[in-house]
Amino acid sequence: MKLAAWVVLAQASVAFADDEPVPPFQPGAVDARAALEVSDAITSIAVDGFYTVNERFRIGVTTSDAARRQLAAGRGLCVVHCLDRFDGVAADAQVRLGPSLVGRAAIDAIRFAPTAVAAELGAELHAIDGRIGVVVSPTLRIGVARRDLANGDGASLPAEIDLRLGSRVGISGIARVAIAFDQLDATPSFGSAGGVWLVLGPVTVTARSGSTDVFHLQATLFADLAIAWSS
Repeated sequence: MKLAAWVVLAQASVAFADDEPVPPFQPGAVDARAALEVSDAITSIAVDGFYTVNERFRIGVTTSDAARRQLAAGRGLCVVHCLDRFDGVAADAQVRLGPSLVGRAAIDAIRFAPTAVAAELGAELHAIDGRIGVVVSPTLRIGVARRDLANGDGASLPAEIDLRLGSRVGISGIARVAIAFDQLDATPSFGSAGGVWLVLGPVTVTARSGSTDVFHLQATLFADLAIAWSS
């Protein structure tokens, strides 16, 4: 839910040190993230990567739930309780539109043989005041192929607040309101999560846990542990 599109907490820690909430992208920079995602139904490993083309544009390939701005677990490569061995890969693009705004677009294949594909459009609005950072990320998903296979048509509004406790460590709280267009009678859903982040030079370690919907008994509890690296 931050400008690298996959590690919300990691990017907050970087942004705190800059004059602008979204500093210019660094051309040629490579960012990578590996995460262990765990829920009561599935355990998976997700890997994301981005390459920065110029000061305004970056592209990447992502497999994590965090990259899709979802409070959930189970994308990427399944390792425990598997129905499908692999679930979800997306081609991502991000454009820096201003010192506080990033635009996002993605094509997300959420299953294979047959392949169900969804298009995703979104934005990220960043704000920083002292030790506190806020990111709001409205997102729209529309199925473009095999809509009968639950492409995830819907809209969501994740919001995160990060509190820097020191030069290298902080905590965060995340809330997400979402509407599923094909299940309007069962939505909106209200997900929430809390997490911590630790910066170790070019490496950022993050951990978070939460619920996909705090008001429904059928909601899934999840947790993830991620290591991100930036060149």
